[in-house]
Amino acid sequence: MVNPVNKLAISDSQIAMWRAVIAIAHADGQVQPEEREYLDKTIKKLDTVYNLSDAQRRLLADDMVNPQKVSALLPAITEPQYRSMLIHFGEILAWADNEISVDEEAILKKLHDGQIGGLDLDRLRAEVQKDAASQNKEHADEIKKIRSDKRTPIFNGLDRLLRMLKIDILE
Repeated sequence: MVNPVNKLAISDSQIAMWRAVIAIAHADGQVQPEEREYLDKTIKKLDTVYNLSDAQRRLLADDMVNPQKVSALLPAITEPQYRSMLIHFGEILAWADNEISVDEEAILKKLHDGQIGGLDLDRLRAEVQKDAASQNKEHADEIKKIRSDKRTPIFNGLDRLLRMLKIDILE
């Protein structure tokens, strides 16, 4: 067992994701034995790896008995990686009994559609552009530093000669 001091922190977003996975198991009105086994193993593993509080353990245990609505839990899944993981784990769970119910399929479809529809594409574009500009500046600064390094005269001479031939090995 992992020492509690060495356990990882678990975010509210991640807890909400696991609660939503449990809610998917309840979608067809009954948690199948295979689904329960998958969830029991997962929650046990979470408890060995993460620093779950007593309240979080009780919440997950209560969700196993008292079905929640996935739609009510989604707003609490604020971290994008956990929204993606919800779809992944939801699909694993839905197929745990080798049969996917109409209700489970409907929830998974809504999750897929919501994942794409919920993306702020303008914000993502801006972040990518900002990141690209930052990396371009870092690259240009590094090239400037290399070219101004007086300790490597052979390299600097070769670099100047190649640039005269329109070959820039640093770009």
